[in-house]
Amino acid sequence: MNGPHLHLAFNHLPVVGSVIIGLVLFVALVPAGKAFRRLALAGLVVVALAGLPAFFSGEGAEEGIEHLPGIEERRIGQHEDLAKVALIVLEFAGAVGLAGLIIFRRRAIPGSLLALALVVDLGAVVLLARVATLGGEIRHPEIRAGADAAPVPAPGPGGDD
Repeated sequence: MNGPHLHLAFNHLPVVGSVIIGLVLFVALVPAGKAFRRLALAGLVVVALAGLPAFFSGEGAEEGIEHLPGIEERRIGQHEDLAKVALIVLEFAGAVGLAGLIIFRRRAIPGSLLALALVVDLGAVVLLARVATLGGEIRHPEIRAGADAAPVPAPGPGGDD
C-alpha cells in the first residue's frame, strides 16, 4: 500500500462513523434509548481515534500525488486546512464521549451530555463531509463546483428516437 491508498483506506471510518454515531446519539436521547447511551459515547471515542490515522496519513498521500498532472497544490492546501479544523472538532467530540464514560461510569448518563455530544458530532459531520468533498475534488474534476456534466451523446441511426 502506498501513501494515497492508506489515506483513502483510513479516511472513510471517521466520515461514515460520525454519521452513524450521530444517529445512535439521537436514539440515545429518547427515553427508550437509555441502553444506547454508553454505546454512543464509546462510539464517539472510537470514531475520534479513527480520525487520527486518517489525518496523519494525509502527508504521505500528498507526497504520492502532488507531482501528477492536473493536481493543484491549492486544492490540497484547502483540504488539509479544513481537515485540521475537522480533526479538532472530532477529537473534542471524542473527549466529550470519554469524559462522559469516566464521569458517569457508575451513574446514569444525563441527556444534556448526550445532547452536547450530538451537537459536537453534527459539527464534525458537517466539517468531515466538506473535507471529504475537497479531497475528492483533488483527483476528480467532475465533482468540482461549476464542472459541466459530460454531454449525453445523441442517438445514432437505429437508436432510440
